[in-house]
Formats: sequence, C-alpha cells, structure tokens
Amino acid sequence: MFEAAEQAFSGALGAGIVVAVAGVGCFKSFLETSVQDLDRVAGVNYRGTYLTMRHGAQWLCDRGPAGGKIITISSVHGTGGAHFNAIYGSTKAAIIGKSQKKERRKKEREKRRKLEKVMEKTEKGKRIA
Repeated sequence: MFEAAEQAFSGALGAGIVVAVAGVGCFKSFLETSVQDLDRVAGVNYRGTYLTMRHGAQWLCDRGPAGGKIITISSVHGTGGAHFNAIYGSTKAAIIGKSQKKERRKKEREKRRKLEKVMEKTEKGKRIA
C-alpha cells in the first residue's frame, strides 16, 4: 500500500508521514438506519482509518530510526454529533478516542525514558542538581 507513495516521494526530505483520513456519511435518523448502513459507514470511517494507522505504523517502523508521524483526521461531529448523523458521528468519535489513546501512550513512554535516564545517571554515581 505504501510502496507506490514511497516511490513517488522518494528523496522528498526523507519525511515519514502517514495521514489517516476516511469518511462517508449516512444522513438518516437513528431509527431509520440499517445494519447495512452501519457496516458501510463504520467499514470506511473507522476500519479504514484504523487499518491505515496500523499499516502506516509498520511502514514507519520498517524505515528504521528515521521514524515518522501518523496524523489522523476526524470530524467535529465526533465530539457531539449532529441530527441525522448518528453513525457518522459515532465512528468519528471512535477515531478521536483511538488517536487520543495513542498520544497518551506516547507521552507515557517519553516520561518513562526520561526517568530511566535520570535513574541511569544516579546509578553511575553522578549527582543530579
């Protein structure tokens, strides 16, 4: 999936960026939506974004220490929804939740690395001011 993009942008600043954005809507009232509507919208909006993130993360890991960023784009409807947009809003809320969870984990890893460095310096007998 990422091979074509890598060929097209090879040498372009060496940037490793994956943008995960997908969206289709279903503009029906909550009671009018069908299971097929749910499967179609969730399949594109959530599953499509999730799989892009997953494959993108693997692609970034395969690049080695250069790493990169994954950017997810959702919708304001994921924060509060809208009339005749129940399925769309809920799938966008799921994307926001997944992205926020990944960001929290990243911050926790960064804190842990900093703490490990401090502990390592302390173990070597160096005083920390």
